[in-house]
Amino acid sequence: MMQQVPELGDKIENGTLKLTQVSQVQQVLRLAKKENKTQLLPSEKRDLLARLENKTGPESELILAKEFNLSPQTQFKQKIQKDESVRIELTLSKEQMEILDRAKELLSRPARGHIY
Repeated sequence: MMQQVPELGDKIENGTLKLTQVSQVQQVLRLAKKENKTQLLPSEKRDLLARLENKTGPESELILAKEFNLSPQTQFKQKIQKDESVRIELTLSKEQMEILDRAKELLSRPARGHIY
């Protein structure tokens, strides 16, 4: 991608783009090429990268998902780790995530009238 977008190095160096964003773009481009047989022109890649400048990871993911019409991943992953803890990965809707965030917020507050 550096050959097609020469200014990419400067953008990474000055912090307007992160390597993780560039990696996300490359992954999405490979997926689009595989599924849709489509490739972006260098000017289109430049425009796409410009839209990701100064964005957070989640903001970048949303931009890429909308731009390439990526379907949400819905598989549930569960892995048992060496210390016998369990790592899970699941997909929540926007509304479900808001409920989870609200529950976390409520649980993080100390209960009134209780002495710990």
